[in-house]
Amino acid sequence: MNVSSNGKIRLTEIEKVEVVPISVHSDSRGFVVFPFQEMGIRPDGLLGFHFVTVESGAVRGNHRHPSNIEYLLLLTGEWRVSVRNPKTGETETKDFDINSLNKKNAGADRPLLLIPYDWAHAIQNKGEETSSLICFYLDAEAGNNSPSDPNLGHNNRKAKQPEVESIKDTVVQV
Repeated sequence: MNVSSNGKIRLTEIEKVEVVPISVHSDSRGFVVFPFQEMGIRPDGLLGFHFVTVESGAVRGNHRHPSNIEYLLLLTGEWRVSVRNPKTGETETKDFDINSLNKKNAGADRPLLLIPYDWAHAIQNKGEETSSLICFYLDAEAGNNSPSDPNLGHNNRKAKQPEVESIKDTVVQV
């Protein structure tokens, strides 16, 4: 192992490439990595960013964000996504088969889901293989961060960090 001139550990011989070890948080559902938070940086307007894997049959979420839209970029896998409207209590569920997209065209567009603030939501891996997605949140002060529906916005709420509230009953039934 090498140590660079600034005292950081170098895990590669490539002179201009710095490798930063990032913690992986794992359990039986898969793992989550928070690269920006681990490095102590916050790009303008980005409150949170993490990469997630979900094992076959596992559920992530079953929570809501009172002040933030959550963006879910489904990268691989077969997903069941459920959301609950906070005003009506109605739950909607939709399945996404990203693996079928990959088989048809590896460069196919991936769905980016914009979960409105205050909506309970959960995702389940319905496939037999580990699935992956990216989650992120934007700062309400950065402006309207919904490209298609201004009603998804923050309702003039201001959050410095993404708030998460667990919900007592499940959105996705396993």
